[in-house]
Amino acid sequence: MKVLLLEGINPSAVEEFNLAGYKNVEVLPKALSEKDLINAITDVHILGIRSKSNVTQKVLEKAPKLYAVGCFCIGTN
Repeated sequence: MKVLLLEGINPSAVEEFNLAGYKNVEVLPKALSEKDLINAITDVHILGIRSKSNVTQKVLEKAPKLYAVGCFCIGTN
């Protein structure tokens, strides 16, 4: 399973995923544009975002393996 964490999520999140057995964890420091997120998410199972990421319907349609989106923030759209 592949995990993608965006927007500089705290490194402790990576540690927690690793402890839970998830070894394929990619971390990116910033939010991605819709186009870049579509390209990045095609083989992702779990997506972790903060408040700057915008997961649109178009993005979700291009994410056939996506099981969950976790929002590490206090406000979401």
